Amino acid sequence: MPTDIKQKFVNFFNGYWFPVYVALNVFIGHVFGIIYYSVLLIAAATCVGFILCNDLKFFISPLLSFYFIFSKDVLTDESLYTIPSIIFFALCIFALVLCIIVHFINFKDEIRLKRFKSSSLFWGFICLITLLILNGFLNFAEYKKENIIFGILIAISFVLPFFIFSINMRIDRKTAKYFIYVLLVVSLLLAAELIVLYSTKVTIIDGKILKGTIDLGWGVSNNIGAILAMLMPIHFYCAVKAKYSIPFFAAGIGCYLLVIMSMSRTSIIVSTFILFLCLGFLCIYKHKNSTANRFSVIVFLALVTMALIFFEDKLDRAFEEIISIGLDDSGRMEYYKDGINKFLSHPVFGTGFGNSHGVNDKFVIAAPEYFHNTIIQMLASCGILGFLAYGFHRYQTVKLFIANPSPLSFFLGLSVLTLLLTSLLDIHLFNIFPTIFYSLILCVFERDVKYRRQKALRPDLPTQH
Repeated sequence: MPTDIKQKFVNFFNGYWFPVYVALNVFIGHVFGIIYYSVLLIAAATCVGFILCNDLKFFISPLLSFYFIFSKDVLTDESLYTIPSIIFFALCIFALVLCIIVHFINFKDEIRLKRFKSSSLFWGFICLITLLILNGFLNFAEYKKENIIFGILIAISFVLPFFIFSINMRIDRKTAKYFIYVLLVVSLLLAAELIVLYSTKVTIIDGKILKGTIDLGWGVSNNIGAILAMLMPIHFYCAVKAKYSIPFFAAGIGCYLLVIMSMSRTSIIVSTFILFLCLGFLCIYKHKNSTANRFSVIVFLALVTMALIFFEDKLDRAFEEIISIGLDDSGRMEYYKDGINKFLSHPVFGTGFGNSHGVNDKFVIAAPEYFHNTIIQMLASCGILGFLAYGFHRYQTVKLFIANPSPLSFFLGLSVLTLLLTSLLDIHLFNIFPTIFYSLILCVFERDVKYRRQKALRPDLPTQH
């Protein structure tokens, strides 16, 4: 391939249009059910990216977006589980793995394993994934194959994205900005999917929204709300840093309204708390957009007040289903009691993930019905050693954000905090895919911190290789 043409392709993959390309194909595949077409286009482009690009920055977008391609109609279509369909997806996966191998062979000089080994989170990750894999280790009488399957999958979701992007992603002053951009594109993708769902399939009877009809296939209302809530702070970060703040402030509020539309009680409560932290930061922190953002906050609070006064009845009717549920625990207390009893029966390594609340037998890799609380889950499935490993990892992540205060650390930290808080009442941290977001946030933030420290000492420092 001629050098100039190759460079144009590389610029496309490393630029701002490739995430849009991926998001559009995911959206089209999801909404119109043409999943094979979209998967093929995304997989083919990603394979080319692996071959041409010397680092993995471009891979952030397909990694964070592919999950959202699955709609409810697609997942209920029996043809998805036929032999031809399985062969199609197997070939796509094989092609991707092959191209990843080619990438690491072609650009082996770009790989720096020491970046992972020298990470401030290294030992926390090692302890955590070890105990996740050893879940239920001493519970010989009830040990199940799901223990090792789920343990490995969850360990991979925690550490693999961090590992591969830390050893082979170049960092410069624009990398964190690019990552924020990808998160914005993903949030717009989810917003579009939810809006289309509301306009086509969500049932609203006499102004009352039926929560059970809020299902995008890849996730029900709780999953949708949690990821949107996790992405909400990113918009407010842009309201601080971007040239024009008001569009991003409005987008952040829009993201919050979509969380409410998800009808997820946990996500609504947590995102409301996070929203006030975001608004407080915009008002208190001195930055170039302080005046515009403070004005936006005042306008927003005024509009909320008027909406609650003039549309109280309609809002009560629309959200009657979750309002009527109130503080009902939806059976969670039974989950918690069961989890604590399992921990007490095998306190060292726990009883294992396969002995959670029962396992969905439809798919081998389907997740167990977890205990809806991260702490109880770690104690029940991985024992006191697993809980201590998680605590050590959590200590290191908190230290990373607190020790490096900045608008980026604050808002990315809020994204992580949102995931952790919602996971105290749900299973998001063990749902594998949200944890990929979590792992990438940690990786990009830590790499950015190290680069900026070195840049402060050596202004002539080039891009990290």
